[in-house]
Amino acid sequence: MRDFARKSDIVCRYGGEEFIFVMPEIFAKKALQRAKSLREAVGHIHLRYGGVALTQITISIGLATYPKHGENRHDLIAASDLALYKAKNTGRNKQNCIKKNSI
Repeated sequence: MRDFARKSDIVCRYGGEEFIFVMPEIFAKKALQRAKSLREAVGHIHLRYGGVALTQITISIGLATYPKHGENRHDLIAASDLALYKAKNTGRNKQNCIKKNSI
């Protein structure tokens, strides 16, 4: 993930299998494009264990923007969680930005 981060971005683990990727000064459309590129790059990772190919790695990404989806970290995390669950519930391995009226 750090390979996809700009100097101004912040990438950190948030819970067991969740990460937060803060992208300051970026529009939602560009952030979704970057999320798609990250998701596609992860899809090209092929892992092997003991000579056996493991299942393909996939990621689902939920996106929220400030101040449209929240004005503090709690609201933004809640909004991005909603977007993440929608991505997972509509087939997984997707990126999704929450709609304002979905909050």
